Amino acid sequence: MKPKKLISKLGAVVLSMLMILTNVDLAVFARTAHITLGEHLGYSYDVVGPDGHSEWNANNNYIYVDGKLGFCIQPGHVLVPGNANQVSYSQLKVLGKIAYAGYWDTAQTKADYMAAQLYMWEYMGGTIRSTSLSDYSSRKANIKKKLNKLNIRPSFHGKSYEMNVGETLRITDTNGVLSDCIIMNKGNADVSIVGNDLVIKANGNTDDIAKILLQKVPKNFVGTPLAFSNGSQDVALLPMDDPISTRVSVTVKKYGSLKIAKQDEDGKYVPNTSFKLAYNADMSNPIGTYKTGADGTVTINQLLPKTVYVQEVAVPDHLVLDSTIHSVTIEANKTATFNARNNWVKGKVKLRKVDADTNKQVGGATYAIYNAQGQEVERLITKASGYVESGYLRFGNYTVKEVIAPNGYILNDTVYPITISSNEQKIEVTGHDERQRGRIEITKEDSVTGNQAQGEGTLKGAVYGL
Repeated sequence: MKPKKLISKLGAVVLSMLMILTNVDLAVFARTAHITLGEHLGYSYDVVGPDGHSEWNANNNYIYVDGKLGFCIQPGHVLVPGNANQVSYSQLKVLGKIAYAGYWDTAQTKADYMAAQLYMWEYMGGTIRSTSLSDYSSRKANIKKKLNKLNIRPSFHGKSYEMNVGETLRITDTNGVLSDCIIMNKGNADVSIVGNDLVIKANGNTDDIAKILLQKVPKNFVGTPLAFSNGSQDVALLPMDDPISTRVSVTVKKYGSLKIAKQDEDGKYVPNTSFKLAYNADMSNPIGTYKTGADGTVTINQLLPKTVYVQEVAVPDHLVLDSTIHSVTIEANKTATFNARNNWVKGKVKLRKVDADTNKQVGGATYAIYNAQGQEVERLITKASGYVESGYLRFGNYTVKEVIAPNGYILNDTVYPITISSNEQKIEVTGHDERQRGRIEITKEDSVTGNQAQGEGTLKGAVYGL
């Protein structure tokens, strides 16, 4: 089958590329094509066609159809004008695969082109009697191996998966062909091929249902194969009509939110309370620290749909810090809630009443405790031991004052200021009371004359006992 050196503006027959659902190959259509011969390959061949016609060529050439590299698909056969060569679309599809495996998916050397050409002729029924391409047998075996592998898709083809945004999904191809694929569509995820694993990392912009598309055949080698006949031989443009696609569907669970509310023991919402969030139970690698606003709440967005750990790290001075680590489950596209309630900082006052002279404890002294607004909040009476302890007082400033002295003592009007500033604080106040004191005046009188002594008597010098 000896190509003409130059064929210009030839009447050509084009085989339609589309298949109908019945799998019947479609008819042949005519068009004009410009067919030229390119550079010599430097290889000879002797080929016998399926009808016994033989063709020998000492130096084969590249073939171009309308400026595009094509192939001869008719070994040793001369067409009779008016009789279309019966090349089916099914055959063209196989020839396209041979062109890809034998030439396009190689270093595209002259030897690669010649090997692909010889393989096509054999597929179309020809017999290669001889060729100067000395390693054709090994090249033929390699093309066959690649063709067998070409139709094998990765094992996860057509499967569906679920993952959380921010996570990484690794899918292993048990068929061992993933390295032959290229990534065509990522569904706005970060997708890569690492060895035999398809690695997918979902981010905030990833499609809710990410459609991952892989192809074995690059886009520029995909198209409709076309066959042309000029009455002496058939040639063809042989892209692959099937890119051998692999499709994976990944449902991505997007971010969720967490609303934290802070209340005191009375149920009042508290601003300026800080919480640390982390995905690790030991609070390592924290997500961040967030402070409640004026309404006592804070909402954290863009959280992964997984368990989040929450720890209170700072509270206003009047509250007791609760550093317990709590866990909250975040769901995609939902807002979880966490309510934290804290006790007030509280302390006590221990009152002690002593005698100012003897420093001994004195019971029966009544004290009043007043808040910063001057309101009495508690009244206490010292016990026989001289001590009395108040109930819990909340964080703040107070004053203590004796309001009733013990019997026999003078009321001490000293005002004692105190401040409750830390939890379980105890403040001791000691009051000193002086005893009540008086005088006894004794007047000596005569029982008859009163304050005048009679005769030689005197009113002086009388001794009395007390």
